[in-house]
Amino acid sequence: MLRSTAKPLLMSLERMLRPLTRTVETVNASATELHAAEIHDARAVVPESLLYPLRFEPIYQYRLWGGRRFADLLTAPLPSGPVGEAWLLSDRNDHASQVADGPLKGQTIGQMLKEYPSK
Repeated sequence: MLRSTAKPLLMSLERMLRPLTRTVETVNASATELHAAEIHDARAVVPESLLYPLRFEPIYQYRLWGGRRFADLLTAPLPSGPVGEAWLLSDRNDHASQVADGPLKGQTIGQMLKEYPSK
């Protein structure tokens, strides 16, 4: 008896769900197209996507009164001789920090601010 009542019920549910299934398929297709468009747009804006978390090369300053104690505090290797100052980030004209890695390697803070002023 359960089989005889279940079959019409299943058919009725199937009819009710058919439009919903089509809607889900349409939404999935639209989402796939939108994702493809976003990927295309992202490729068109490559320079702005280069602004990843930046790491800069430290600038070490020789000082007669300096020493080697920065080696205990910093992970980057120290140059030879007494180091009196370690500039981890600088935008001075004569000592500008440079990006340490990635596509922007070698660029200074000033150069990046000119190229990407709103970022």
